[in-house]
Amino acid sequence: MKSVILIFLFSFLSFHFSFSQNHCDVWKKINEWVINDNGTNLTTKEGWDTRIKLTQELVNSLPDNWKDVGIKYLSIVIARAKLLSDNEYISVMSLPFEVRSSFISKHFTNQKEANKLIAFLKNDC
Repeated sequence: MKSVILIFLFSFLSFHFSFSQNHCDVWKKINEWVINDNGTNLTTKEGWDTRIKLTQELVNSLPDNWKDVGIKYLSIVIARAKLLSDNEYISVMSLPFEVRSSFISKHFTNQKEANKLIAFLKNDC
């Protein structure tokens, strides 16, 4: 019986450790992508496609209690990509004030939740 419990405990801890590391690995990948940006990450379709893919990967790797917030974060990233696609991928700061302000107002609540996720990732990873 002891060996069964020890095997179960070892399996659980191994799974938990690898699971926990997974979202940190993805978070590190996102940070490296941002750091290595040569100015095209968020000003091209390819750059936004990569950002969406990385964010989806992050959501998939999150602990269950963060999945819903991760989905909100992903929805904001997709909305930003659409906004910039509609504006020929100019930088966010080049968007007219009204456009930026409207976007921020529309996504304010989800962004607050996403900020909690980002704080968790910075602390956990």
